[in-house]
Order: sequence, then structure tokens, then C-alpha cells
Amino acid sequence: MNYKKFIELSMIISLFFFPLICYGEGKQKEWRWAGVIGVRMIDGDYYNEIVFHPEFKRGKFGIGLNLLCRWNEEDGFREEDWEEVGNIVNYIRWANKDDSPLYIYLGKLSEATLGHGFIVDRYSNQGTDTSKNFLGANIDINFKNGGVETLINDITDPRLYGGRIYFLPLKNLNNPLLCKIIIGATYVNDTKPQIGDKDNLSVYGLDFELPIYKEVLGFYTDYAKISGFGDGLSVGLGGKLNLVSVNTILGYKTEFRDLDSNFVPALFNPLYEIRRNGTSSIQQAESQTGWYSGANLDIARLILLSSGYEDLKETIAPRLHLELLLKKELFQLIIKQNISVFFLYDHERRQKGYHLLDFNAPNSTLTEKINFELSKNISLSYIYQKVYDNIGNKSQTSSFGTKVKF
Repeated sequence: MNYKKFIELSMIISLFFFPLICYGEGKQKEWRWAGVIGVRMIDGDYYNEIVFHPEFKRGKFGIGLNLLCRWNEEDGFREEDWEEVGNIVNYIRWANKDDSPLYIYLGKLSEATLGHGFIVDRYSNQGTDTSKNFLGANIDINFKNGGVETLINDITDPRLYGGRIYFLPLKNLNNPLLCKIIIGATYVNDTKPQIGDKDNLSVYGLDFELPIYKEVLGFYTDYAKISGFGDGLSVGLGGKLNLVSVNTILGYKTEFRDLDSNFVPALFNPLYEIRRNGTSSIQQAESQTGWYSGANLDIARLILLSSGYEDLKETIAPRLHLELLLKKELFQLIIKQNISVFFLYDHERRQKGYHLLDFNAPNSTLTEKINFELSKNISLSYIYQKVYDNIGNKSQTSSFGTKVKF
């Protein structure tokens, strides 16, 4: 183990044991251990796998580790699993998003969004190597009259970073509508948008939001400019419906987009790290208009569905995002079994001959997770992840094992 790895491992151990030391033996500790024993397939090679997941939570603070060991007879111990801090640290968290003046999350990013998502929309910091995790960061600070949202792709080796600052200029005005007006500004920079390319890729923008009727309906507009390239404008309506009678919550938005040539909306999205094609896609974008719609549905806390669909004219073909979680409480009601199912799919169709639900298409990523609880502390876990880059090269991992909580 070299010096850098030793320092990183020492930092991780210190972060884990620091809360235990601070709170002392005499105080209640909210911690638990879990583990997985099984087999994982990584790019066609099978590895035996033992993983421990210690977690510590106290108040708003939480930390989870991923202590793993993978090996096979041909390759022996898989050392590269310990080369990234993100493979060892699952998360470090302070509070929950939007529930505290200060929110800190360090870990794997999969749904990072700034503002209304016109520049950063459900950004994932994971690339084509599905066996590697990066320690990204989301840090939000909320003040009485505004706040700050920030994003970093990897705190150990930052390459992409950005943030949004927003404020309520009429917060103190005695008007229930105008006092909720929000004005924001966003800036995001990728210092190396393409492998081997040192040119920066910078995007900045302004946004405005006006509530119309409580949380049910609001108006918003976004403007964004890619430095050295084109700009774009979106105008939309969105809100949240709380259907108490059926215990269902629906969040929605729909917007019209007017885009200049050499501009791509939601540039930093779930597939950005997979493509890493620099400015080539931006230079190919033509002037166009079109629509984007997104929805989040929570049905009785049993079924969670998230979707997004963008359909623009000219060269940029539709983009689709689907996310579905069927919680174990649903299967308890139907078949009396503790099973949970998770499905995630993103596809940006830029090539002819592929439809949006083609799970083998370039520029797509698919994740499936199934967990079957045999008892309170023992369950069977299956995870499958598949990624296609922009030329159709595939990376995939799958694992099956027994998960134990203790």
C-alpha cells in the first residue's frame, strides 16, 4: 500500500471512529453492521465477494462504509477496488436535503440537480466502469432570504464543479405571492470534458420562479449559455399535488425549450460521464425548439416512480429517464413476501435504428436491484448494472449474495 492510499485509509478510519469517541461509551449509539457474501461478475470475470457495511448515525450526522474483498483463482485479490476512496466510503451525510439550513452529502451521486435542471439534471458522477464509485459532493446552505447549492464530481480529484446561488428579493414584502419570487444564478465547469482534452467546458445561467397557487402550480423560466457556444431558454409550469384521499403525491413539470445552435440543454445529466465526448455533441447541435416533461409519483409510499422525457426537433433525438421502486410493503400486501425491486434506465437516442426502450442501445445505462428478505436480518440480494458508451461499448457488473444485518 503506497503513501497516498495509507493517508486515505487513515482518514476513513478516523471519520468512522470519531463520532464514537466524541459521544463516549455511556451514551446511546445509533450504529449497525451489515454484510454481503456472494459472487460478482465484473466485465465477464467472476469474483468471490465479501462486503461489510458499517453505518453510524447520530442526530443529523451519518456515515456508511463499504469494506470489501473480491478475489478469484486467476487474478487473486482485486486491488483496484481499494484505489478509489469512493469504493470504501458509501456516504457521509449531514441532515436531509431541504430539511436543514445546512445539508452535506459526500458519496455516489445519481440524482444531482441544480435549480430546475436546465443545466444540471439528475447528474451521475459514475462513468463506464460500473465497479468503481467516486466520492462526489452535494453541499447546500439555506438562508432566510436565499441559499447556495453546490456540486463536485469527486472530492479526491475534482474535475467537474459548480453551484447555484438564489435569493428571494421580496421576502419581506407583505404579499403572499410576490414574497416567494426566487431569482437564481448557476455556474458549472468541467476542466477536462473529454479524455485527453484540457479545454474547459463552462456553462452559466439565470433562472426565475413565481408561485401561482401554493405548491400546486408555479411558473419558472431558465436561461443558459455554454461559454464559446450557443444559449437556450426554457419556460415552464410545475408543482406538486398531494392527493390525501388516496395517499398519493404527484410532482410534475412541463416546459417549452427554445435552443440556439451549439447548445445542449441539461448538458450535465445521468449520461454525461458515460459519453465524455467533450464539445463534439455541442458543435453538432442545431437551432431547435421542443418540449420537456418530468414527473415524480409516490403511491401510498409503496410505489415510487420518476420519469423525464425530452423531445426536440432537428438533430437531437428524444431522451428518456425512468426510475421505479416497488417497496417490500407492496409485496407484503400482494404475496405476503418481503421483496423489493428497483429499476433505473436512462437513454439518449442519437443514432438511427434504436428505439427509446432498447436496453442495448449506445448512450444508455440500466440498473436492476432485487432484494428478498428471508428473515429479519438475512436477505438475498441481486444487482445488475449495464452501461453502453456513445459507440456501443458495453460495461457490466452483476452480483448475487446473501446479505446479513447484525
